[in-house]
Order: sequence, then structure tokens, then C-alpha cells
Amino acid sequence: MKLIIVEDNPADVEAIRRAIRSVRICDVQHTDNLETLSEIYPDDESAIVLLDLNLPGSTVDETIEW
Repeated sequence: MKLIIVEDNPADVEAIRRAIRSVRICDVQHTDNLETLSEIYPDDESAIVLLDLNLPGSTVDETIEW
């Protein structure tokens, strides 16, 4: 299983990574914007996506539509 973290705050990303590492159940990837998310998350893959709704460069509505 893949876990993708979409978060612009490095401290939040590190806290999530530490929590997930202790469980070791999935591959963790990170991006800080929606454009890169489209590249690292192909439509044909399953993943859990932790998505920050207040990303710089996008509105909450744009983030939710993604």
C-alpha cells in the first residue's frame, strides 16, 4: 500500500513519517502541491492520500475537486 502525504508544512510531514515508520505498513511519498501529486499518483494505483486542504497555490475547492 502507498501512503501519499500532500502537506506544505515540513514539521507536519516529519511527524506523520515518524508515526508511519513505527508501523512499517506502507511506502510513504510526499509532495507539497497538487501538480506533483498528479505525477506520483497514477490513476491505476491504490493509495491512501493525506491531503492538506490549505495548500499554497490552490483553494480549498480546487483541492477537494482534485
